[in-house]
Amino acid sequence: MGIKNLQKNWEGFARKDPLWAICTRPDKMKNKWTLKEFFLTGEQEIGMVWNHIRSLGQKVDKRRALDFGCGVGRLTQALSKRFSSCVGVDISPTMIKLADKLNPQSKKCRYLVNESDSLSVFKDSYFGFIYSSIVFQHMKPGYTKNYVKEFMRILKPDGLMVFQIPERYKGRRSFMSLLNPKALLGKLLVALGIGYEMEMHYMAEKDVRTLVFPARVLDVKLVGYGGKFSFLKREPEEGYVIKQYYVKK
Repeated sequence: MGIKNLQKNWEGFARKDPLWAICTRPDKMKNKWTLKEFFLTGEQEIGMVWNHIRSLGQKVDKRRALDFGCGVGRLTQALSKRFSSCVGVDISPTMIKLADKLNPQSKKCRYLVNESDSLSVFKDSYFGFIYSSIVFQHMKPGYTKNYVKEFMRILKPDGLMVFQIPERYKGRRSFMSLLNPKALLGKLLVALGIGYEMEMHYMAEKDVRTLVFPARVLDVKLVGYGGKFSFLKREPEEGYVIKQYYVKK
């Protein structure tokens, strides 16, 4: 899926059910997230990540942070409690409009639409911290590589970036699941240009390490989502094997 189609998809999700599109818990479909519990998931996630960074003995430049793929600002708002200034970027103008509307930290958060496969809007060595969560999995690896290279460019020397990419799907999808009428109808609507699709893509850890070199990978954590962020002790028996990378420039 190209950038324009990716934007079209996320515009559709943003207009239909924006909070669920970001945190896809089955019981929260059809606009059942409350704002309080939705934004609490962002605070919980950033809190866990922040504590892990401290456990690694890392100090973070707290002047400017980037939330890449910010959606409505779920994580940007949580980051703003820890940084002097935060910028959230997203490909969906509707998501950015909602982020501005729902933003209580107006003096500390700024939201931008980025329709390019680069981050040329930012100068070199601009951010001390970059965060991205449940974003790269929805775009082709070629775009992910472009953006991570841009992370390297706009991150300050000794800056820290934390991002997540699934490595693979573990287990087998049954033949019958592929023939599910709802799934087939969804694919047909996408093909006709009147439906929306959440693509899932992967990248092997060795490829991620090659991509960020010569930056140093401090740690790689197995993580789980499903509406609530968590660190995992082992890979799931079945499902997506998702890894979160802690990288120092």
